[in-house]
Amino acid sequence: MAYEVGFKPSALRQLRKLDEDIQTAIVEKVEALADDPRTEGCKKLKGEQNLYRIRVLKNYRVVYQIQDKQLVATVVKVGHRPDIYRQNKQRSQFYKLPKPFFFLSLPPFFFLPPPPW
Repeated sequence: MAYEVGFKPSALRQLRKLDEDIQTAIVEKVEALADDPRTEGCKKLKGEQNLYRIRVLKNYRVVYQIQDKQLVATVVKVGHRPDIYRQNKQRSQFYKLPKPFFFLSLPPFFFLPPPPW
C-alpha cells in the first residue's frame, strides 16, 4: 500500500533554509516513505505518539507522523540533529513535574510547632 506523504508548513520552511544538496537528500528519503513509512533505520521517538525519525546524511533528521488508518505520513520537523532534539527536550521538561526525593508518612501533628513552654 502506498502512503501519501506531506509536509507541515513549518517543516517546509525548515527545509528551505538548508543547502540544496541537503534538501535533495532529504526529499529523496521522504519520497521513499510513501512505499514504506517504517523503513529500515527509522526509530520511534520516546514519549511521543506516532512520531518517528529517520537519519539523513548522518547529522540531519526528519521527524514524521504516521496515520495508518488514512495511509498518511506527515513530515513534522526537518533539520540538524541538535536543533530537532533541543526543541523536544525543552517542551518535555516544561510539562514534567518535579519528582520528590522521598515520601514522608508522618502524622499531621508532627509538623506542628513545639509548644512555647
